[in-house]
Amino acid sequence: MGLKVLLLNFPKEEVFKVPSNVTIKQATIEENPTLHDFHAIIMDTDEVLNDRWWQTSHNEYIGTRYGSINAILKFRDKVGEQIKTGGVTFCFSGAKYDRKVVVIIHSYIIDNYFLCPIDLGVVSEHGDTFHPKFEELRYFTPLLRQIPLKEVEWSCYFSKVPKNARVLGVNRAGYSVFMEVPLGAGKLVMLPQFKDRARVATIIVNEIIPQMIHEEEFTFVPQWLSDFSSPFEKQIKDTLKGIEKAKRLLFTKDKVLKKAVAFALEKLGFKVDILPDGTLPDLRITDEERRGIVEVKGHENRQVTRSEVLQLLGYLSEMDTEEKGIVVSNHEFSKEPSKRSEKAFTDGAIQLGERNDI
Repeated sequence: MGLKVLLLNFPKEEVFKVPSNVTIKQATIEENPTLHDFHAIIMDTDEVLNDRWWQTSHNEYIGTRYGSINAILKFRDKVGEQIKTGGVTFCFSGAKYDRKVVVIIHSYIIDNYFLCPIDLGVVSEHGDTFHPKFEELRYFTPLLRQIPLKEVEWSCYFSKVPKNARVLGVNRAGYSVFMEVPLGAGKLVMLPQFKDRARVATIIVNEIIPQMIHEEEFTFVPQWLSDFSSPFEKQIKDTLKGIEKAKRLLFTKDKVLKKAVAFALEKLGFKVDILPDGTLPDLRITDEERRGIVEVKGHENRQVTRSEVLQLLGYLSEMDTEEKGIVVSNHEFSKEPSKRSEKAFTDGAIQLGERNDI
């Protein structure tokens, strides 16, 4: 038995290659397809309310032949049930917008996320600064191995991330733009936008869906299974989780790097207080004998400069504190560690730090 994938209000021609064990079908919401026939659904919020998928009678309206608004809104419940019974829904996420729906003589307002079974707090902002969480990607690795990061864009981010969600990519501010949300026995995958959507859709069908859903068993590991872990298994998982946190010292910046540095300092025996975002400094550390404040800097293509060390020096002077000033640098992290500059700080930054015991 092969896998069946539904392209819902999504162009079939964009999946230009299909493996022999996968069947592709295209359908519109108005056609009311039976979602339980499909192991996976692919859609795009930029397409959901596009006129080309609906029978239109007026330019400013979509469709007069819906039957009833209840039937349309119930389709969201069908999407949720498809996921909860073991399916996967992939959704390319665009900016949120409203459209007027006309049913016979009555009009209603719905938005392009009306199919989403949960409220994710969609914030309609756009950008192209995308940071994947490589340690979380797993079966999504082929996607970002084949698609250059410069081709990943986002036109929204999610302000409400469920506790059990796996965040796969964030914007510069650390807000989720790519995540996997478990719902029941299945998963909802919210994707960012890509310059070459067809290539991404083809990778999803050919490489990601077969890894997520096995032909032999179309179910996911239940959440309660974690309760049946031995102490040894839990210890191994905690160790691996710690290793992944420590690796973030090598390739992150901003809030993510700040948390990674805090984790490392705790491992070194310090009590660490993470200070509010947007303040200077980032961390306050203490042990039995010492107190220090820590400023964390991460730069993709350069070293930490004298002016950045001067910021911390200014804070120490203004606050008239006896705390030790510490600047942590993750420099040129777009390169492998062995290919970065030998010094993480410019010569001017080093001289300033040495003169002021930072």
